[in-house]
Amino acid sequence: METETTPRFFMTWAPNRAGFAVAARLLVGATLLLAGAGAGPWLAGVARAVEVPPQDIDEKEVPTKDLMGRIEAVFLPQADLWLDARVDTGAKMCSMHARHIKKVHRDEKLYVQFDTTDDRGQKRSLLREVLYVKKVKSSNGAISERFVIKAKLRVGDREHDVEVNLNDRSSMQYKMLIGRNLLLGNYTVDVAFSHALGPFPEQGQLPLGDASLQDIEEDDQD
Repeated sequence: METETTPRFFMTWAPNRAGFAVAARLLVGATLLLAGAGAGPWLAGVARAVEVPPQDIDEKEVPTKDLMGRIEAVFLPQADLWLDARVDTGAKMCSMHARHIKKVHRDEKLYVQFDTTDDRGQKRSLLREVLYVKKVKSSNGAISERFVIKAKLRVGDREHDVEVNLNDRSSMQYKMLIGRNLLLGNYTVDVAFSHALGPFPEQGQLPLGDASLQDIEEDDQD
């Protein structure tokens, strides 16, 4: 009977393959360690070679940001409303007090009709086109849908056209909330201040709105 035989040299080498692999790893590690001992000056030279020289910054290109406190007076000229707004860097979007919110379909567009009140006690019933409906998760985990509209807000001496979601804030101290969509790139917030952009004006110093309610309703119908 014939039997397969293994060459003697292979039988001698085969049991030592694991030891050979370990020795190879040790040799490679030692080589890298020795090379690393003299690699410091070489690496420093590479770092100097790729070092980017400082560049002059044009002050005109640096955006200027006004300082905003934790509470600021906000004027809505299109509705003639004055509100003390709480500044919240944790909120993505501005929010405005609204009650009796109703959807209105007109000319194949979606509008929202709502009532609101400013800090002077002035009541307004407004009609605004809906940009979209946003789902918002509250601190207690409840999810609600809010209508988002475009509003003109005057803060200090600057005006902003921003997206604002409508929410019943009757149980909250402030009827307006300023979120990051207005803050980003425009303001730096320091909660140590309040009304940093100017105090809430006295009754005799209030500016007039840009439009009457009748004008607003006619604009919305177009």
